[in-house]
Order: sequence, then C-alpha cells, then structure tokens
Amino acid sequence: MSEDYNKEQDSQLAKAIEECKKVAASSSKEAKENVAFIKDSIEKANKEIVSCIKEISKQKIRDEEILTSLKKQLTKIKTTFVSEYDEVEQLVDKKIKEANKFNITLFGRTKVGKSTLMEILTNGNGSSIGKGGQRTTLNVRQYKWKGLTITDIPGIEAFQGDTDDRLAFEAAKSADIVVFMISDGQPEATEADWLVRLKREDKPIVCLCNAKYTLEDELDMEMFLDNPDEILKDSRIKEIIEQFNNFVKEQLPNEHIDIYVTQLQARYLANKKEYAQKRQALLKASRFYIVEKEIQKVVIRNGISFRRKCFFSIIDSPLYSQSLALFENSNMAYLKFLITQEKMSEFCNWQREYIDEERPQMIKRVDQIYEDVISSIPHFVEDNLERNDFGERWKKHVESMRLSEKIQDCYTSSVKKAKDKVDLLFKVLETESKLQTKIISDISSDQKGSDIANWKRRWGWASAGIGAAGSVAEVGLLVAVHVYGVAAAAAAIPVVGWIAAGGALLFGIFSWLSDSREMKLRKARVEQERSLRHSLIDNKRTTKDKMYKAFNSDVISGLLSDSYNRFSIINTTLLTLANSQRELGLRYLEHHTTISKKIIISALYDLGIRTSALDHIDFVARIPGKKTVIGCSDESLKKLSARISEKIGNKEEVRIFNRSLTGNIENQLRILKGYFHLQIPMKIKFIEKDDFKQKVVYIPIDTNLSAENETNLLLLQQILNVHIIKR
Repeated sequence: MSEDYNKEQDSQLAKAIEECKKVAASSSKEAKENVAFIKDSIEKANKEIVSCIKEISKQKIRDEEILTSLKKQLTKIKTTFVSEYDEVEQLVDKKIKEANKFNITLFGRTKVGKSTLMEILTNGNGSSIGKGGQRTTLNVRQYKWKGLTITDIPGIEAFQGDTDDRLAFEAAKSADIVVFMISDGQPEATEADWLVRLKREDKPIVCLCNAKYTLEDELDMEMFLDNPDEILKDSRIKEIIEQFNNFVKEQLPNEHIDIYVTQLQARYLANKKEYAQKRQALLKASRFYIVEKEIQKVVIRNGISFRRKCFFSIIDSPLYSQSLALFENSNMAYLKFLITQEKMSEFCNWQREYIDEERPQMIKRVDQIYEDVISSIPHFVEDNLERNDFGERWKKHVESMRLSEKIQDCYTSSVKKAKDKVDLLFKVLETESKLQTKIISDISSDQKGSDIANWKRRWGWASAGIGAAGSVAEVGLLVAVHVYGVAAAAAAIPVVGWIAAGGALLFGIFSWLSDSREMKLRKARVEQERSLRHSLIDNKRTTKDKMYKAFNSDVISGLLSDSYNRFSIINTTLLTLANSQRELGLRYLEHHTTISKKIIISALYDLGIRTSALDHIDFVARIPGKKTVIGCSDESLKKLSARISEKIGNKEEVRIFNRSLTGNIENQLRILKGYFHLQIPMKIKFIEKDDFKQKVVYIPIDTNLSAENETNLLLLQQILNVHIIKR
C-alpha cells in the first residue's frame, strides 16, 4: 500500500474485519446444521443400498463371486457417500477453527509471483522468491497483512502435478476472497479452467496480471520508470488479457474478468534500502497500489457478505456439484437398467422358443443316432453270426459307430446353443450399456472365453462327471455301461445276451445236430437281430429319459434359470443405484436452493432491504458463478440485480422472476418453460419411495440443447426440485 493511503480506509478495513468476526459466529452454527442435514440425507440414501445388498444376498445363483462383487460395488458407493460427508465436515470444522480470520488466498501457476507478493506485503528480504526456474512454495503458508490472513499456496500446473493442484484447490475452498494471479507470459486454457472452477466453488475473485519485466539492469529500470505505461499498458498485455478472457468465455459465455495489471518486482524493490531514493517512483510505476485499494475496497464494501457466504458455499458448492454428479450417475444407471430390461425381455422370449424347439429336436436327434445303429444290425449279424468272437466284434462295431460320443455331442450341442446365446446377450449388454464397473463382466456366463470346457467348469461339471447328477458325463456313463459293457462283463447288457456268453462257441459244437443248417442260421439271425434291436430300443428309452431330465436340470433349472436370476440381480442393482442416487441428488438439490435463498436474503439484508420485501421471496435457483433466478413478487428487486450480483461476489447474472407459480406441477412446468423459452417436449413422472416422492421430467434423448438452454434447464430443475432425464 502506498504511504499516503488514507488512514480512514485503514480504519474502515479494521472495522469491517471485526464485523466479519461477529458474522462468523452465527454462520458457524448454520454451517453445522447444514452438515447435519447432509448426514441425514446420506443415511436415508444408504438405507436403500443396504436393503438392496440384503436382497441380493437372498438370490440363489451358482457363482457366489458374482454376488460378492455386486455387494462390494454397492458397499463402495455407500462408502463414497459417507466419505463425501466426511470431506465437507472437515472443511467446515477447519473454517470454524479459523472463524476469526478473514482469509485471502493467492492462487496461480507456479512462478507467477505469489512469493514476491508475500515479500511485498510482509516487507520480506526476498528469501522466499524463486531464482530462475526455482519453485519456492512447497506447502500452504499464512501471514498477516492489515488484519487480513493471506494464504500462499503451491503453484498449480507444477512438476509435482496433481499433489500440488489438490493441495492448492483444497486451501482455496476455505478462502473468503481469492486473488487469482496470471503473468504476462502466454496464457493457457488450464489457467482459465482453474478460475472457472473457483467461480463454481462460489469464490469472489480479484484477478491481477504480473508484468514480469526485468528490472535488475539499471538501464532497464530507468526505461521502465520513465514510461511504465509502455510496459503495463502495451498491446501485448492487452492481448494476453483478452486471450485469457476468451478462454473463460468458452465455459462462461457471458463472463468478463477485470484484470489489474501490476509490476510486482518494482513494488518489491521499493521496500529495499538500496532503492530508497527511487522508492516513490517504484511505488507509483508498479501500479500495485491499485491492487491494494481494490482488495481493501472489496473487504470494506462486501466483506461481511463474503464472510457469511463462505460458510454457506463451503457446504453448498460441493452439495450442488455432487447433486449434478448424482443425477448423471443416476441417469447412467437408469439407462443401463432400461438396456438390461430390454435384453432380459429378449432372453425370456428366446428362452421359451428355445425350450419348445430344442428339447424335442434333441430327442429326435437321439432317435436318429440309435436308428443308425439299429439299421446296421442285419448286416452285422449276417457277417458275424457264426464267429466265435461275436460279442467282441459287436463291441467294436458299436465303438466304430461312435454311439456314446454322438449321444454326448447331441446333448452338448443343445447346451452349447443355450450357452452361446446367453454369452451373446451379456456381451451385447456390456457393449450397449458401456459399463465401466465389473457388474456385467462378472456376471457374464463365461469369463474365460468360448471354450466349452471352461464353461462346464463354471457350472460345476467335473471332467470325470461321475458324481455330477444330471450332467453330460452321466449320460455318457450310461451309454458306456449299457453299450460298451460287453467287453467288461459277460452278458452285462441284454444287447448281446447269451451270444456274448459263448453262444457262438455252442453253435459250432452242436451244429451237426441241426436238421437244417440254413434253417438254424435263419432262426439264429432273426433271434439275434431281435435281441440286439430290443436291447438298443430299451437303451434308447433310458438314454432319452436321462437326457430329458439332464436337460431340465442343467439347462432349464441351471443355465437358463441362473441367467434369468443374473438379469434380475443386475436390474435390481441398477434400479437401486438409479433411485438412491436420484433421491440423494434431489435432497441435495432441495437443500442447495434453501442455502441459495439464505445467500440472497443475506445479500439483500446487507443492502438494507428488510423483512417486508424478503417475505415475498418464493424461491432462489442458482448456479454458482454463473446465473441466479430469484422468484419474488416484489417489483422493486429488479432494480437491485446488479447490486445483488456484487454482494454475491461473482458477477453472475441475476434475474428476477415476478410471476406466481400456482397450480399443480404440470402448470408450474408450463409457466417456467415459457419464462425460459424452452421449446422442448417434457413429461412428468412421480416415483413414490417410502416417505420421499421423486419427481422426474423426461425430455427426448435426441434433444440438442444450446449452452443457454442447458443452464435454464438446470435452473428449472432446482425451482421444481425435479430430476430431468433424457429418454
């Protein structure tokens, strides 16, 4: 501050700071009440998630890993809700501990001049100023200046990356005012991004540009002192400021940032003894006194409002941003729910057709497989009837026709058809819903590719299969015992009967007793063919019965039932997520509008507006740092829009809505659509959930919204406390 600064302003500043301390006491109490509301809202949302976890736990599917995975994900979301509350509570506690401090935080890129500014304000010796590429501020540090607490934080976009950025941003959240610093280097879009983020955190901002013209050379200093405007007001500085504002306008189209240009090195050198003779010239040339006056003026005029608002916004800003995030997550979950529901319906329709068609087709194929073997009996008997090793030859003949393998292949083919369809449905579901979690991938019926062996293993079909009741392996075992058993145990199967037990040998010994060899052969051939045919028919009947039961057990009651349960679990989980996140978002949104109303009433009170006018405020919808709509029947407030904006501290657009919102919600929606000039079809739906009614407004999914319409929809969402969904 220049030496001739008016002492009266110092006195006013001190008085404003004392008033801010008084305001902090009542604001701290309200902040605690707001934190309690958040906790209550989270507990209510978590009840639904806990209920869903219990419901999932009751489901019976063969993969416990899937249930465990879903429960872990829901628990993680529940934990996230709680951690968000913890973060807000910690911020509030920190602010309450510093209630007697009016905090001004310096924010900007590394090497922008924050440390130099600290040296200026504290009459330092320059030890904290970086040399060349040196980075000086590694941690948050505070110092006093004229009763104000100045917080110096690490530079953003430094080589420490996210760590410094996070540290800087967290420190800025507690600021009553942020001094945002840029330099005369080429501005970067990321700098504007940070400024917009701070505005959305509802922070009043004073922006300055440090013209880093070197003054170390005596000639350079003389040139600067002779004509400082040549440096501070040249076209290059103007272009930098314009470019920075253009970056800001990309996100906040109606925004314009006033930037005060100063030369911090000149102001710093003015404090040094070796420049005592040039002190006044350096003070004047630096233009820093303008920055000092602006900071003090802001505190004197609006400090009380900013202080009170800081306690509100430290809760309200994350509350509002979290409500939008919750709505977006709810939208995603609901969209995935609709897609899952569609796939589930497709699955149910296909399942009915598959069972009606595939089961009889499978039995028909078994008939054909056995018929091929039965039709070969006459030829086999003709060629082998008189051979002593008839039984062995029959065994080899059946083996050569692959009866057992064909039966197993027939069954496996039917099962694989179902498995492939289920896999396809889940893969399409995963693609269409673009799930970023493991919900779908964990529930897919085949995590390890299309190998049928892997799939069998997932369903508990052991490679041996002997102990797996109703499995494919059991069907194979059945065929092995009744067809291949000739070699293992004489006459074990009626397929060969007495022939396998030595019938051919007996025929050879007593054939001379026959009245007619040809007649005996003909009779033996007929009897053998009949015996083999009846044996195979009995075997076929038993095989078909076993396959039918196995199909019902493994496919209908197993794979298909399990797949249906998986769809149901996904649906339950996604709908729970959609509803619980929407409910919490709506509760947050409702409280955001309550806090916004308090901020506006506080600003009006500071402007001298008293109870009669304040009683006419019906609602306040606000997007911090961007736009505020005040529903008030008092016409006089229209004249105060600019002053309200100043008291809020973000130069945001303030509009007064003078019409009365009467009638049901459909009528209110019609009125607001007209006010905001929204030519968009909208449909309202109510979702009753325990003691909380969720209001949802659907708009067409292909609606293209301008930036202004998006803003107005967000405001409408607040006014009616609804969740707007594209569908």
